Amino acid sequence: MSWIAIGLMLAATVAPAPTSVEGEWRLVEQFYEAGSNNLAPAAPVRLGFGADGPRIWVDGELAASWPAFAGDDGPVPIELVARVAAPEGRGVSAVYRVYPEGGTEFHLDVTESYTLDEAGEQLAGRLEVRFVRHGEARGAYTLHRRFERVR
Repeated sequence: MSWIAIGLMLAATVAPAPTSVEGEWRLVEQFYEAGSNNLAPAAPVRLGFGADGPRIWVDGELAASWPAFAGDDGPVPIELVARVAAPEGRGVSAVYRVYPEGGTEFHLDVTESYTLDEAGEQLAGRLEVRFVRHGEARGAYTLHRRFERVR
């Protein structure tokens, strides 16, 4: 058997890299924009994209449809503005608002966006939170996040 034939057989047995965000993802890193400490929570956070729609799990429990926002007491209701899948399924993004209980003079504008790496094994992205009061920006923060594909 020639080296070419062996190479062709080996190439045929290597699975191609996943080409979309479909599947389940585990949060492994989360940093403030200028920070260096990994802030990923101890309770596992997972994202899932598939036939059941986008989902998020916290500590093994289905928290909500993605996107979702968690407060100290668990998931907080959101107003979804937009949820978009990138061309060819290589990324996802969502824009939503979070209103505190009992009022609308203050809210959070949240944008999440994630892009699949070339190998199809990681989602890298940002979660941007802007504080808005009476229609005026009052501050913001950005978290950089990295998810790994769950096998």
